[in-house]
Amino acid sequence: MNLQHHFLIAMPALQDPIFRRSVVYICEYNDEGAMGIIINKPLENLQVEGILEKLKIVPEPRNPEIRLDKPVMLGGPLAEDRGFILHTPPSDFSSSIRISDNTVITTSRDVLETLGTDRQPGNVLVALGYSSWEKGQLEQEIFR
Repeated sequence: MNLQHHFLIAMPALQDPIFRRSVVYICEYNDEGAMGIIINKPLENLQVEGILEKLKIVPEPRNPEIRLDKPVMLGGPLAEDRGFILHTPPSDFSSSIRISDNTVITTSRDVLETLGTDRQPGNVLVALGYSSWEKGQLEQEIFR
């Protein structure tokens, strides 16, 4: 079973406050474990434009048709101060990993510098934090 590039949807009975009613996109799945991003839990009062402001990134030249008021997601309970950007290709940023033909995850600032400009990838989801499972842990949770 390889869960990379798949979605995990929380069962209705799951009561964990972070994973309750969550949808997790599995970015990496290998012999060491799994890593994923929660894609449906927006952080309160935090939008992409707020992240750019905090990092002093000014989109140049700004394309006003590209919205920056999209919510930033809680990617998971680990490293909540780190950004993870799921997006469509290209994957030529400093720190990108191609998950599938149409999905890339990037953790470097250079992808943020394209947001709001014509250089921005077509589809973008910004998350803070990630979810991780040790080898065998995710499978145990799935079959519980």
